[in-house]
Amino acid sequence: MATTYLRKRTLAESKHLIDTTTIEKVKRRKKAHTSNLVLKLHTRELNTGIKDIFKGTSTSEKFRNIRLKKSIDIFENGLPKHNCILSQSASKIVEISSCSNLLFVLTQGGVCFAFSRENSKKICCINRSPDEIIRSLFLNRKNGSLITVSVMKQDSFSSLKCYSTPLKYILNGKPQQGYLLFESECLRWPGFVEFDEVNGKILTFSAQNSVYKLWDMKNYELQHVIHDDRVQEIKISPGMIMLIYMRIGCHLPIRILDIENAKCLKESKIPLYRNKKIEFIEQFGDKLLIKQENETLHIMDIRTGYVNSLKNAHSLNATAFVALHESELLLTESKGRFYIWNLNGSLVSTFEGNVHSYQDGSNSSLYIIGSQDLLLAFGRKDNNHKEGVIRIVSILTGQHLSSICDDDSTGKNALNEVSAIFYNDERNEIYTGTADGLLHIWSN
Repeated sequence: MATTYLRKRTLAESKHLIDTTTIEKVKRRKKAHTSNLVLKLHTRELNTGIKDIFKGTSTSEKFRNIRLKKSIDIFENGLPKHNCILSQSASKIVEISSCSNLLFVLTQGGVCFAFSRENSKKICCINRSPDEIIRSLFLNRKNGSLITVSVMKQDSFSSLKCYSTPLKYILNGKPQQGYLLFESECLRWPGFVEFDEVNGKILTFSAQNSVYKLWDMKNYELQHVIHDDRVQEIKISPGMIMLIYMRIGCHLPIRILDIENAKCLKESKIPLYRNKKIEFIEQFGDKLLIKQENETLHIMDIRTGYVNSLKNAHSLNATAFVALHESELLLTESKGRFYIWNLNGSLVSTFEGNVHSYQDGSNSSLYIIGSQDLLLAFGRKDNNHKEGVIRIVSILTGQHLSSICDDDSTGKNALNEVSAIFYNDERNEIYTGTADGLLHIWSN
């Protein structure tokens, strides 16, 4: 079974966030240099266990004859009666997720609905009060629950509130049975909460007292506390925590901890170019990815200190990337084209993306299947067409494997304005959402 690395962070903001509900855009505000397009992928929830699904079945067969089976207006019966602060103008679907027989849809206005996949009927609205704006969703497979990250009107939408609701209660239309997490934490800006599925951990940062806390994802028990004013950032990768300290001249001090017992595994000083701003730093297993201003992306082996760089990539905007931990590859995007690199810095494949993106950057029109060998991307047929198309591309080879287009008889214009996309491996279904609040279900 494939193990897909997932790290999903939501930051608190100090103002009303009616137009910035997705975590991707919030994170983009903090790191404005990062490409919104690929950030969708970097923070996207990725399914696991898909390798077994595809065994004995070619990709072209798997996606052949996929057609629109169902269209749902998520606001068909009007807005939730209890949610008076939201408006139909904020109906754009920005996040779709699915687990078991449940389908979750989150809108730009912060409303989340749960639907049954058995009959496609709306079960309930996940919002608990008129003042709640849901910013992000996380399906917690460790204990069979949905975690919602919200902001509330009573504190001027400035701090994050996390609720865990068992899926069995949602199936019965009782989302109010959920309970509040991390009540002791003050998650005001620039505080955040981050979910790490592979390690089964949740990281919180309380900016008020500069405290990082690591929690068990299964039972939400506190495991570690890190209180050090010198720590500028924390990165999590499988089995490890990396503490990044304040830069000292041409060096960046880091400390690697064991994620289970917090014991120090290694301390090091990363060499940097003098007087050049650090644009990006990320941990990728025992590799460290570093991008400085006007420099290419460097790949450093933490154990040996050996440094590689992306070959022939000086003109490439390598700040936009996805770490494919399962295949140990990097996916970068530049000017609508995707590039795949190995950890030696060599180019493995490249392909045209032709991906559509809204000017406000709030759409999620890309999706990596959990085995990390296929990319689903929504785009236009060409520059002269309004009609949309979903392309299935091999990440390893760049080969275009299949396309899904509107069927004039049943799905006319269904792919014109896609704002979110999700693949359900259990049902072999693709879900797309639109700026008008329409949910489309595609299947063969």
